[in-house]
Amino acid sequence: MHTTSHTKPDPSLVHRARPGIIRTTVARLTAVPPWVLLIQLFIGLGWTRAGVEKLISSEWWDGTELDAFLGEHTEQTVSWYQPVIDLVVAPGVIVISFVVMALQFLLGAALVTNKHVGIALGVGMFLNLNFIAAGAVSPSVFYLLAQGAVLLWIADRSRAGSTTDILEVVMMASATLAVISAPWIRTLAPAEVIDDPALMLSTIGGFGALCSFLTYHRLRQGLSQPA
Repeated sequence: MHTTSHTKPDPSLVHRARPGIIRTTVARLTAVPPWVLLIQLFIGLGWTRAGVEKLISSEWWDGTELDAFLGEHTEQTVSWYQPVIDLVVAPGVIVISFVVMALQFLLGAALVTNKHVGIALGVGMFLNLNFIAAGAVSPSVFYLLAQGAVLLWIADRSRAGSTTDILEVVMMASATLAVISAPWIRTLAPAEVIDDPALMLSTIGGFGALCSFLTYHRLRQGLSQPA
């Protein structure tokens, strides 16, 4: 007669698994300079906070809050972005609400744990650009600049040949953003410029094109930082 022995899992293996996860996370966090980690944690927690705010709001789940947001910012919306709202956002307000909330949680997790940071920064910047174009400049403009700084730092350390191709696309996209937004600038008054979506987009687009070009030049000349 054959007997089957049932072995219990070694408690020490379970005990060691948790520290392993912790050590991996700590290693990822200590792999970047403190100033990069500071930005990632601040922005990551900011995205998480925004996600929690939406998660506990029943009006966000049914699209009411996003619909109200669009109505409140109608006059501030950059004109070239209005078709996006009319054709994409407004008809799918419930789906867009859920997607934004889910992305904010994912972005927060990625930045806080220092995992898939490049992708998270790119997606975060895309969301911020949409928020600004829709008329909500603050705090998106500051998030955008902080994320862009870290993303350029990552690019400057890259040894992948595809990075220069990506930078070329970013340069063109940034320059295009600056050009198409410039005609819709409403004010140059120092006290009001920070609230002008078109001016902020045009400025960020110009800075983005310039800094992307400089990073591209550094990579081509072999002047990038060591990885």
